[in-house]
Amino acid sequence: MHVLREIFRQKLTLGRSHRQVAEALGVSVGKISGALARAAALDLDADGIERLTDGELEAALYPKTVAGIC
Repeated sequence: MHVLREIFRQKLTLGRSHRQVAEALGVSVGKISGALARAAALDLDADGIERLTDGELEAALYPKTVAGIC
């Protein structure tokens, strides 16, 4: 499963802490905080995230990275 989608599943559905998610997925707490902040800035809730494909979700949260402009 895509890491971003799993971050949101564990945070929004399972109610886990940032540290629990970080340990489970092997990512930093900063990555989790950043992903949640980006989703909030776009008004993406759990239902909105569910409607997006993995590619659409990544493009919405990280548009420059997906477009190849770093």
